[in-house]
Amino acid sequence: MDRHLFFEYLNSITAFLESNYRDNLISIVLFGSLVNRNVRITISTDADLLVILHDSCTSRDFKRIKRNLIEIESSLLPHLSAHESLFIRSLQSATGMFCNFFICRFSDFKRRNFNRVFNVNSFMGALLAPQNSVWLSLLSQHRILWGENVFREWETFPIITKYDLLRSFLMNCLLALGALFLYPLHPQITKFSMEAMKWSLFTWKNIYSDPSLPLNEIITRFVVYTSELEQRALHDFVEYRKHKKPSKFFPLLAWIFAFQLHRSIFQTMAEKSLEF
Repeated sequence: MDRHLFFEYLNSITAFLESNYRDNLISIVLFGSLVNRNVRITISTDADLLVILHDSCTSRDFKRIKRNLIEIESSLLPHLSAHESLFIRSLQSATGMFCNFFICRFSDFKRRNFNRVFNVNSFMGALLAPQNSVWLSLLSQHRILWGENVFREWETFPIITKYDLLRSFLMNCLLALGALFLYPLHPQITKFSMEAMKWSLFTWKNIYSDPSLPLNEIITRFVVYTSELEQRALHDFVEYRKHKKPSKFFPLLAWIFAFQLHRSIFQTMAEKSLEF
């Protein structure tokens, strides 16, 4: 996969919005792995753009902007969804995973309205999404491509609570379990097994380590604490991201990994009687 396509995509989005919707635009934020320009492009890489608009932006303009950004994405990154089934694309939309851009109004961002900012299914956002962990990852790894530094508007910073940990456990274990059972029907769904492992690692990072650590460094630090089975899962995880082909037992290993990681966190918290 050509990394230059991603940065051409980022430049095209920024230039288009600045030229056509400058009056509606407050900020364009890049977050996630592409903040590091030297990152290796893998099967799970997406652009992770957050476009923040003035509250005065009309619904008509909001929809038009979204439609135009989809057209730019389709023209520059057609390989990302060319072979995906309608089921996989629907699951991506409902979860907000593997999406290249998100659009929201400023008031929703300032209030950290998770469902509106990331346009996820209301059930996913309310009951399963580890919201503070996602906000913390966004805050710790982002770059302003255009406009204001909107993070200065946040009056408080995200704190990982026991409810975030519980949501992380439910989301990642259910995601990995669903991918395990649906794999025979939809082999492409293994990338959600990979996502369950990735966000489990992010949860561990946000609790025990530096939230700004890149994924490869998280793995290096985490592997010290793992069992042989978890190390096998991590090995297959890394190989899958590099070569785009999962091992035969990867969906099962991913579920075991997500379950074991969260169980170990719960156990540690119980033993130390730590309050979130």
